[in-house]
Amino acid sequence: MKALKFDFKTITSNLRSGFGHFRYGNKSQSVRFLQIVFILTFIFPSNWIQASPLAPLKLDHPRDTFETYWSAMTDYNRGVETNDPKLKKRIKDAARCFDLSETPYLLREEVGIKAAQQLKEVVDRVILIDFKLIPKTPPSSKYWRLKDTEISIVEIESGERKGQYLFSSETTRRLDEFYKTVKDLPYIEGSTQGAHYKEPWNEQLPPYFLSTFLGFKVWQWFGLLASLLFGLIFKSLAGWVVSLSKKITENRQSSTKRKIILALEKPIGLITASAFWFLCIHLLRFEGLSLNILLTINQVMFSASVVWACYRLSEVLIDILTALAQKTESDLDDELVP
Repeated sequence: MKALKFDFKTITSNLRSGFGHFRYGNKSQSVRFLQIVFILTFIFPSNWIQASPLAPLKLDHPRDTFETYWSAMTDYNRGVETNDPKLKKRIKDAARCFDLSETPYLLREEVGIKAAQQLKEVVDRVILIDFKLIPKTPPSSKYWRLKDTEISIVEIESGERKGQYLFSSETTRRLDEFYKTVKDLPYIEGSTQGAHYKEPWNEQLPPYFLSTFLGFKVWQWFGLLASLLFGLIFKSLAGWVVSLSKKITENRQSSTKRKIILALEKPIGLITASAFWFLCIHLLRFEGLSLNILLTINQVMFSASVVWACYRLSEVLIDILTALAQKTESDLDDELVP
């Protein structure tokens, strides 16, 4: 199909004369006039008026938030069904409709995406949304709750998202509970049939492993013990690699490479183990207070080992700078090097 070309002088002239043709009954010119009006009314806006790809999400009141979330999830569902990567990414917009301030930064995207899917699964099983019943102006209480549920949207009063209306942190935290309560119910007739959510592998384990013991599920205890064991194994392997490197450079006692190896000999094992344990904490799906405690302990260990390594490497750097300073005749660099 050939591209349409428009001469605005001709269009303007035809618009002016079109009214006259309607007035005096010139049928052929009147038809042409209607065609131009149709083009201006229905075609141009769709081509010219496009939302900016950087436009912010509408989160100014509860209806804005719910419509933004629902639109993003509708696009996501269509993207999954048509395998459209661009539409699939819309779930990230849906995730931004949740208050994730209580979630560790590195886990926010994953938690937000899971929350977006679970909320859609829950809503489509319990209620058909009528957007006209959701407040379009900020409620006086700064709080809105979906009818007959504990799903709520609140105004954020502090932080980088202050003034936005988001699904509350309590709603986000309890969505897993809500989903498990209604997951065996059928979708309501007329709903959009959920969000293609699949339960993670750990939720499909036998009941014994899903039972709770001392605050953790049984499978998490097994995973925690296994991660500690393998972390120590990786620590030993890192030490073995350093020992092997020491033997290789044994004949070059004053070489820079050997000094670096000696400097990293002790902290490298702890760095390796801490990095592995961080991955395990993520995979074992700890939540709430236990997650924050484990991440804090791991972060302290990792940070301490990195500072230790940097301190020992600084000694190597001083030796290198001292050697360079001794090769120069100026006394200035001797004063700069400690």
